[in-house]
Amino acid sequence: MGEHGGRLAVGERADLTVFADNPLTTDPDEFAGSPVLLTLVDGAVVVDAASVATASLAAAVTV
Repeated sequence: MGEHGGRLAVGERADLTVFADNPLTTDPDEFAGSPVLLTLVDGAVVVDAASVATASLAAAVTV
């Protein structure tokens, strides 16, 4: 790991993915289809399901 890898702490950068289902308790075949709710890469949000859903809804309403 690099100079900033290996721990989650205030002030540290993180690569992290949050799934809708718990990977420790969900059947692997079911987990394969689990939606991604949030992804951070190097501490920056790159996927935010809530923002995507809001943008999709706004686009559908304006059409």
